[in-house]
Amino acid sequence: MCLVSTALLLAACGGTGDSAKSSDTKEKTEQAQKENKENEEKYVYERNGHKYEVDTVSGATTGEYSGTEYKGDEKQEKMYWSGRPEVGTVKGDYYTDTIDFEDGYIGTADVVVDGDKLVLVEFDERGPDDYYSETWAGQTKRTSGYANFQAENDRTNVTLVTIVNGMTILEDQMMKENSLTGDFVSVKGSSNSVRRGFIPLAEKIDGEIKNGSKLSYQAVTKDLGDGLFARLIVIKDKESGKITEAKYNEFFADTEDEIKNKEEKPFYRQSKYDSITYAKETGIDFKKISDDLTEKIVKDQSLDVSPSDDTIKSHYDSVATDMKDLLK
Repeated sequence: MCLVSTALLLAACGGTGDSAKSSDTKEKTEQAQKENKENEEKYVYERNGHKYEVDTVSGATTGEYSGTEYKGDEKQEKMYWSGRPEVGTVKGDYYTDTIDFEDGYIGTADVVVDGDKLVLVEFDERGPDDYYSETWAGQTKRTSGYANFQAENDRTNVTLVTIVNGMTILEDQMMKENSLTGDFVSVKGSSNSVRRGFIPLAEKIDGEIKNGSKLSYQAVTKDLGDGLFARLIVIKDKESGKITEAKYNEFFADTEDEIKNKEEKPFYRQSKYDSITYAKETGIDFKKISDDLTEKIVKDQSLDVSPSDDTIKSHYDSVATDMKDLLK
């Protein structure tokens, strides 16, 4: 069956991009789809090596949830989310947009299309400046530590899900269906942002794709070992070939046990750039180092630049080498 988006005209059964998948991935997808059909109240998918089985709803939800409450270690063991990018490369036409969907709640989305195939859908959300928790006012949510904050809140004792679960289950459906529009389910307990923000935003971008993109997107995500991952993104103007934007970030593994550096274990499932406490608690202003680095990439139109921190330099050099190959 060929799945087609009205605006994207994305034919999942035929594309010009690199659409080959390993048999292992196909088997996992087919098994997940089978399990979804067997229990329509559950959605099963896999991300970054972890299998999820979550309760879903077809509309936005509000209020308290009834059911078994989990606390302490038992709750921590049952809750799981992963906002970091998957290891590998992404290349294609770049689309990005935002939406203010609820008095200052800002949804963001990056979408990359290779020929007629979706190769990346990535959502995030920024809270309003008057958010009830001053700590998180105006902050992003995907890898800032906000989901960790949610996990510690009694509100998740029953639902056991965070906003990141809501983001990734929607991304998974869109990638599998090769479409930004459709009848998507959302995670029970984290559906408002999905229904009011991410789905309308995806539909907005779906319409923009009709006009094509002037920008190309290249990304390399690499496992550095010891519970750390690095991603370098390069955005280029398709007509001139010039680099218009670059982004560099490092992400921590999804469990503390995977992180070798004892001082960095508390930052599991966060990124150095977006974490609201990493710079203060480690004394390393990664955001400034990264911003200086990427500004120099754009200024020099070259990846042959050096971060001011030697450790970060070795990490950057590793992904920059792979990026040079991707840009050929």
